[in-house]
Amino acid sequence: ALDGDVAYFSIPHGGNGYGSGGQIKTFRYNSTSSSWGSLSNVILPAPPAGYFWSNTAGAGIGALDGVLVFPATYNQNGVQLGSRLFSRGTSDQDCDGNGIADLCEISNGTGIDLDGNGLLDVCEGIGAAYCQPTALNSAGIFGQLSADGSLYAQENSLTLRTAQLPPNQFGYAINSPYQGVVPNPGGSQGTLCIFGPSLGRHNRLGDVKYSGTAGEFDVIIDLASFPSPMGPIMVQAGETWNFQVWYRDQNPGSTSNMTNAVSLTFQ
Repeated sequence: ALDGDVAYFSIPHGGNGYGSGGQIKTFRYNSTSSSWGSLSNVILPAPPAGYFWSNTAGAGIGALDGVLVFPATYNQNGVQLGSRLFSRGTSDQDCDGNGIADLCEISNGTGIDLDGNGLLDVCEGIGAAYCQPTALNSAGIFGQLSADGSLYAQENSLTLRTAQLPPNQFGYAINSPYQGVVPNPGGSQGTLCIFGPSLGRHNRLGDVKYSGTAGEFDVIIDLASFPSPMGPIMVQAGETWNFQVWYRDQNPGSTSNMTNAVSLTFQ
């Protein structure tokens, strides 16, 4: 269980004919060091005859990038009882508004996280799309852009997802804190929907993507090294950034086009 910055671990009792004591181990999160420190354990009373408390493992507790790892524990019969991972970055959030911290849902298996990125799928698909539909590309459809991940800047978890692009073409993301409408920039067949002097290009090594036969690609955005005309910056809580993807096309000659835009306000 999580209560603010405190995590509690214990194993419930079960019948096996033995009686033994146990304890609840507690840890407090330190935001300065991004790590968890052990607190005094809660000693449990002896359970009724025929039941036992499995002692929680004392070793193996550690933190990596703010993740508290509780190792698998075993009862006296050698049966593994399970383990837990808690990422402090999302423990107090409730993106689906059901009154349960999202991380508790993930750890207890009640949330759905099909892509295994530690974020409930119901919370993905962030931001507000605008400037759509865009110009048709050579595939006869509109290039689409959406965003997945977290609006919490400190988590640095943002992926731009494109779809309905022409196959086998290159493209990259661009960003700006401003919105605007610039038709056919640089001879493009699309419309530039982000604007202003602060136009950042995600065209560094590894950022330029290829649509392949499926006509789609993902762009992982590094909020801690965010491209801008002034060089890399760090995105801060309270800032609004707009994204769009510019891609090459043959329609019918060499040209380019753009997806719709997505606006994200970070917390």
